[in-house]
Amino acid sequence: PYGQHGATFGRVTEKRPVASILRELRQKRGISLRRAAEDLGIAPSHLSRLERGEKVASADLAARAARYYGTDSDIVALEQGRVPEDILQILRNNPGLLASLRAEFGQTSEET
Repeated sequence: PYGQHGATFGRVTEKRPVASILRELRQKRGISLRRAAEDLGIAPSHLSRLERGEKVASADLAARAARYYGTDSDIVALEQGRVPEDILQILRNNPGLLASLRAEFGQTSEET
C-alpha cells in the first residue's frame, strides 16, 4: 500500500530501515544519488552508505529527506516503527482509544 505522499508502509511493528525508504523515495522521483546528496547537504558517498544500510540516518536527516522527497515525516517515522510523539501523547491521555482503534481495525492486543 502507498501512503498519501507515495511512501509505502505497513504495520508499525514491521519496521523498515531508513535505507530502503530513502532509496525508494529517491528512485520513485527519478533523482540521481549525487543530486539528492547535494540537495540534502551530504556527500554522495554518505547517502550511498545510508541507502545500503551501512550507516544509520539521524532523525534530523530522515526528517530533512522526507521534506526533500515530498513525503510526510510521520510516514517515515512509522516506517521506522516509531509513533509520532503527538500521537503517543494523545493515546497516553486517552487510553480508551486503544480499544476503539483495535475494534475498528479488527486487531487484538495479542496481534500487536
